[in-house]
Amino acid sequence: MPVERNVENTVRWQDLEGETHEEVFRDMDARIVQHELDHLNGILTVDRASPEERRSALRILRERIT
Repeated sequence: MPVERNVENTVRWQDLEGETHEEVFRDMDARIVQHELDHLNGILTVDRASPEERRSALRILRERIT
């Protein structure tokens, strides 16, 4: 299921030594970073899907586990 993603993301983080970093990601890198940040925040692909796509995906998953 296609999911809308930003084409540019600015990410700021702090490393283990406490130093702050910032980087701009574009195109596919921006999509990958957003996908991975979603994982860290507990967001699944189905959470970003339309209600119709979400119902369809969950129906398919239920069929596979029963």
